[in-house]
Amino acid sequence: MSSKTYRKGGRRVRRKKNNTKMMVLGILCGLASAAVIFLGVWAIFLRDGNSITGKGGTLYKEWAIDSTTHYRFDEDGKGALVLPTEEYSFSFMIKGDKITIDFDDPKCIDKIYTFSVNGDTMTITSDSDNIFNMTAVK
Repeated sequence: MSSKTYRKGGRRVRRKKNNTKMMVLGILCGLASAAVIFLGVWAIFLRDGNSITGKGGTLYKEWAIDSTTHYRFDEDGKGALVLPTEEYSFSFMIKGDKITIDFDDPKCIDKIYTFSVNGDTMTITSDSDNIFNMTAVK
């Protein structure tokens, strides 16, 4: 590393030149830190192929609230509320532990739920604290 000396108040002081290597190293460390943060966030969702999983279960399947009311979640972000005589399509988005369901049919009410998947059980909680335990349809 090269430096120049000059006098300041009667004493010799070294002035270091700008070092491009140090600047590049700083940028690389910043990029590495960003990559570690990204991978940490990715690991939170525990990707299994393209499916979001939680404690040994995946969201992407059909779930039954009861014998007549089923929800289906597909890997492409689409799904349906499946009833015995009708099916209502929707798109959904996941952010953290929240799932937003946006029905295609304006008669249906769009909802945001808190959800968790544990094996073959999914629990969703509405904003009004209604809790629904769903079982995976085999």
